[in-house]
Amino acid sequence: MASRMRPFVASFLIVFAIGCRCGTSDPKSITLRVKNTSSAPIFVDDSNDILGLEVQRGIAGAWLGFEDTVPCACRTCDQVCDSTCSCGDGGPTSFVRKIQPGDTFERTWNGVVHVTSISTCDVACLAPENAPTDEAFKLQLCYQSEVLGVELPDGGRLAAAYPKPDQTCVDKEFRIADGIVEVSPKKGTTCTQQSDCVGVGELCLAGSCTASCPANGFPVLGAGYALRIDSTDQGFFTTATADAGVAVSTGTGEITSVIYNGGTMTVRLKRTGPSGETLTAAVFVTLPMGQAAPVPQSAKVTVKLIDGSTSTNPENRALTIREATGALLFAADHAQQGMLLKVDDTAPFTVTSTTPIIGCRFNECGKQLFFKTKFSNAPVESSLEPGKAALLTVPQGAFRALNVTDTSFGTTTCKLFDIRPFAIWREKAP
Repeated sequence: MASRMRPFVASFLIVFAIGCRCGTSDPKSITLRVKNTSSAPIFVDDSNDILGLEVQRGIAGAWLGFEDTVPCACRTCDQVCDSTCSCGDGGPTSFVRKIQPGDTFERTWNGVVHVTSISTCDVACLAPENAPTDEAFKLQLCYQSEVLGVELPDGGRLAAAYPKPDQTCVDKEFRIADGIVEVSPKKGTTCTQQSDCVGVGELCLAGSCTASCPANGFPVLGAGYALRIDSTDQGFFTTATADAGVAVSTGTGEITSVIYNGGTMTVRLKRTGPSGETLTAAVFVTLPMGQAAPVPQSAKVTVKLIDGSTSTNPENRALTIREATGALLFAADHAQQGMLLKVDDTAPFTVTSTTPIIGCRFNECGKQLFFKTKFSNAPVESSLEPGKAALLTVPQGAFRALNVTDTSFGTTTCKLFDIRPFAIWREKAP
């Protein structure tokens, strides 16, 4: 059954409001065309090959959409009473099409308006009406700049759910006599900074104001992509409670081994207790695949583990590992609802989020905004997009800086609205 089928009850208002319109004896077709004139791909609902296009008719002072095609003939008035006629399951009910910048797609409307009527067996049905060629119609294009779960890197069409509440719609008036009607995505106001955009929900992205979210390649946090910090302790750490109930555990000793397995680095530690006993601990750090920190074995180190986890934010930790000289070897922070590491913890670098919004994405929590993370040690600095890393060479050595992600929500239904994990590690001593 077609996904665009509207309730028959609402359609009764349409048939009574239309009254009599003088159509043609033979319908005349018109080409409906969508052209992506924007600089980013768009995604449209392509169920029943509609290309995200809906024809609308002016009725009682309002523009109302109707089905300009009938995917199942059993819904028409001349067949709806036939008990042997069946539409079947119709296969997948929803398709999504990706339209690349500059691409054009078109379909044909045969000029027939399918009006809701009542059949001889008192069942609601669709009756054809040939539209006048000089009547004013509207062609509406509805699209999104991103659809979660839909990966079509080369364009094309995929059986998938299309979330209509997040779409942007534009329309263009036409008459069948025009022969062709073309509609394109809305072009936003040119901008150089966020203050240039004054529309509701608009962001300055790629030089244009837009309320939608152009597709981006920023990674999605999840089981396969994340920063995770955990630990076990058999007396190595001394723990104290800092502000807001944050637990700070510190210990000075020796790294006994560093093991890498499936993206997780396990650093085992030991120190000698007051009675000569051996006290141990282990810290576990999972970095995104392809990233690994070369923490030296047998090094004398001071390790600080900060745990800001709460019932609503259960995995919010940070870690630093420094040589006995104080030189930084490794630092990482989940940075959920604010950074746990202070300036002294990340030295010789200062870590901050930059102000300009560089992208967005709609997900189950709302409109997710993305930022760059800046790592600076004057005069060296680098502002990195989410998922990017850079090698920074400073007098203290060569360090790898990683912006795991840097994201926040203006408004959200979820408990976490500020998530900015990062990591820094030394790859080469000075």
